[in-house]
Amino acid sequence: MKYFLAKTVLSSGDLDRQVDKNFLAGMVQNLFIWLGALAFVMIIVGGVKYITASGDMEKLKKAQKTIALSVTGLIVAALATVLIRIVTGLL
Repeated sequence: MKYFLAKTVLSSGDLDRQVDKNFLAGMVQNLFIWLGALAFVMIIVGGVKYITASGDMEKLKKAQKTIALSVTGLIVAALATVLIRIVTGLL
């Protein structure tokens, strides 16, 4: 009987850690999904700026910078999501 109670208490503690880990990983993953969506929207905004620049070199450079930074943000968000999945799989 004592062994059963000890095993139950230990199991519930492991379950709490598992729930906490899954909750935290889910929250962080959702954050990076939203950041990826924001980066995608900014790529579209940069594209619209590029199209409407009408040959003005300063506007073209700003649009290119917006697109480049947005693509960088999208890559970082994707890599962070993959990293989170790897880390939570190892823990």
